[in-house]
Amino acid sequence: DLLAGGREGLPWIGVTGNDTAGRVVIGEDERTEVQDTQKFPYQGIGYVEMIWSNGAMGRCTAFLVSPFVALTNAHCIYRENWGGWIEEASFSPAQYVTKDGVISRPYGTSISCNVATNTGYIHRPNSAQDYAAIFFSNPVAGLGTFMPLVFPFTPKLDSQLFMAGYPGLPQQVFSEDMWESSGEVVAVSDRLLQYTVDTSAGQSGSPLFCPVGSFFDHAAIGMHAFGRLEGNGGPRFVPENEALIFNWMKDGPAACSTN
Repeated sequence: DLLAGGREGLPWIGVTGNDTAGRVVIGEDERTEVQDTQKFPYQGIGYVEMIWSNGAMGRCTAFLVSPFVALTNAHCIYRENWGGWIEEASFSPAQYVTKDGVISRPYGTSISCNVATNTGYIHRPNSAQDYAAIFFSNPVAGLGTFMPLVFPFTPKLDSQLFMAGYPGLPQQVFSEDMWESSGEVVAVSDRLLQYTVDTSAGQSGSPLFCPVGSFFDHAAIGMHAFGRLEGNGGPRFVPENEALIFNWMKDGPAACSTN
């Protein structure tokens, strides 16, 4: 669900995996535009554009988990066939398009100082390890609330799961707006979730959230990564990735000085 070609008119260089954008809409496309992107949990979810050293461009979704760190998919920041690591990512939280067609970025755009993923994904790209971090040297201005993460949470089959992000072609129309949708959980494994939430290219890295206990109305339990007819899916937040993700959050701007 990486959309290659971040702006309208740029070429679609390719989409991760063997599934086309249209195939990951299950039944009717039930996604709706987010009406107020500056409310929780939407304000920390952002539009991401990436560029690789070979000139390839793409777009994904990411979400802030600290003032200096956003999470997204590994395939959004590392692609061996495009030269490996991205050169740069721009992150615009709560981006929306006005009625006049003007792109608004209420919290500005932050440029990455570094990115990271896990060694398992580098050695053998796979959906279960398709998670990564984008680091910023300065805190995202104006944002003090971030998406809570739960390690682990096992949703019941047929329970509701929610997602918000930046699909390139919701309702078959080009968009740079934030859209949300919900669906049912259809499968849960040790490392993956599958669900009927409608998605398409550009939504990779979108948080998967649901109510968790009595404290969190919205807490992220994983992130979207791939589309299949039997259910879209993505990696869960589990004990096996908890320490690494919390280290990324702790490192923050210190990660900018590492290679």
